[in-house]
Amino acid sequence: MVRVFSGRGKYITGYHAASNDYRGGVWVDAIEADGDGKDEIVTGTWSNGRPGVFIVDVDHNFTSITLQRSFDAYHPFFSGGLRLTGVE
Repeated sequence: MVRVFSGRGKYITGYHAASNDYRGGVWVDAIEADGDGKDEIVTGTWSNGRPGVFIVDVDHNFTSITLQRSFDAYHPFFSGGLRLTGVE
């Protein structure tokens, strides 16, 4: 579960960063990925799951989260996890 907080520490929203049954950890980063001038949230599975990368957009009111893109960074059967970082 990824939880989104305001700059003052107030909980805003949360979502599953991978499939709902995934119980491992995730790596989280933020990067401006779509050219709209604000960062998207990028997550990658830590281990024991598909090597999935997920890019989501949170609207400016923090009322909805939209999956923009997802892909496997490696072969789908690889379960060693991945680390990620974004570069603008």
